[in-house]
Amino acid sequence: MGKPITVPVSEPLYDFAPDINVLLQSHLFGDLFGRGILDYKNRELVTISALASVAGLEPQLRSYLNVGLNTGLTKKQLAELGSVIGQVVGKPEATKVEQLLQAIQ
Repeated sequence: MGKPITVPVSEPLYDFAPDINVLLQSHLFGDLFGRGILDYKNRELVTISALASVAGLEPQLRSYLNVGLNTGLTKKQLAELGSVIGQVVGKPEATKVEQLLQAIQ
């Protein structure tokens, strides 16, 4: 595995609490993903699935769809994930993934 891709984050939450990104990356994701159980592509699939399942996280979901593409996942694979989300979680969540994925160039 190579080094993770880091991209500066800019959203109102980070203006309000600038250290939240460090907390999320190092403590939440760092602890969970640092165990070496999942490769980068599978980490993104898990993250995208979780974000799609929670209302109001569309900006984060769109960002992680892009990250998924940057890790080597294809749009077809992400669309298939959306289909699975539709079967397991619900149609509205799948539609959200489909619409955000279509908006990505």
